[in-house]
Amino acid sequence: SDFNLGRNGSPWRPRSFEMLSLTNAYRNHPKLGEIFDIKQGARIGDNAFIQPASYVLSLNESEQRFFRPAVVNASIQQSVLNRNWYAWFPYGDNLPEINTLETLIELLPQFYDEVLSNSAVSKNSGLSRASEALEWWHLIRPRNWQFSREKKIVSRYFGEEGSFAYDETGDFVVVVGHAWVPLKSYAPSFDDDLAYAYIAITASRTFGKLLESVSTHIGGGQLKLEKQYLRNVPLPWLGKGTLASMSTIRKLTEIGLNLSCKTPIDVDYLDGLVKEAYAL
Repeated sequence: SDFNLGRNGSPWRPRSFEMLSLTNAYRNHPKLGEIFDIKQGARIGDNAFIQPASYVLSLNESEQRFFRPAVVNASIQQSVLNRNWYAWFPYGDNLPEINTLETLIELLPQFYDEVLSNSAVSKNSGLSRASEALEWWHLIRPRNWQFSREKKIVSRYFGEEGSFAYDETGDFVVVVGHAWVPLKSYAPSFDDDLAYAYIAITASRTFGKLLESVSTHIGGGQLKLEKQYLRNVPLPWLGKGTLASMSTIRKLTEIGLNLSCKTPIDVDYLDGLVKEAYAL
C-alpha cells in the first residue's frame, strides 16, 4: 500500500494526505513501468559531444549525418520537444564506423578541427577512457537501443508535469532524460494518437500530483524523473482493451497534439478528462 511509504525500500519524504489519497485511489491501475520500458539516456562523457543546432547545421551534410537531435533538459518545455541541441552520435546502420583517428579526421574535418581537437576528452584520452576500452571520440554509453530511429515518449531528467513529449520522428537521442518504449504486450496497439493522449495526461495537474507522490524534490522545487521514481506512477492503459471511453481518449489525443503545437489549452478541462481516464 502507498500508506506504507517509509517502511520499505521506496523513496521517502513527507507526502500530503491529498497525494497519498490520490495514489491510493488509483492503485488498481497499472504502474507506468508495467506499460513502458523506461530507458536511460546516453552517457556521453564530455560536453563537446553536445552542440547547439546552429553549429551542427552549419557543417557540411556529410558531417551532419553523424549528429542527431538530443533530448536534454532544455529540449522539453511545456510538452513541446525542440531541436535546439544535437548529440554527436556516430552509430547506426547507415554510418561508417570510425575506428581510427585518421578516419575521424577524414570524415569530420571541420568538427574535428573546431571542436574535438581542442576538447578535454581528446587531451585526456589516455586517462579518461582507459577503463572503458573505448577510443576517446566514442560515447561512454550510447545505449544500443538508440542506434535505430524509434518513436518514443521522452522526458527530462528532472521537472514536473509538462516535462514529457513525444518524439514522433524517432530522430532524437536521449542524453539527459529517459525514453518510454511500450512493453511487448502493449506495443501492438500503441500508435501516434495514443502517444499524444499520454502526453496530455503527463501535462495535467493530476499527473503532477502523482509524480510528487512517488518522487523527491531537487533544488528549485523540481522533481527527479528517474526510472526508479517514474516506474511507480499509476497510469491508465488507453490502448486495446481499455476501460476508458473512446471519446475521452480522442479528446486527450487532441489536447496532446495541441500541446505539441504550442496551442493554448484549458487546463481545467484537461484535468477533468484525465480524472475520467483514471476513474475507471
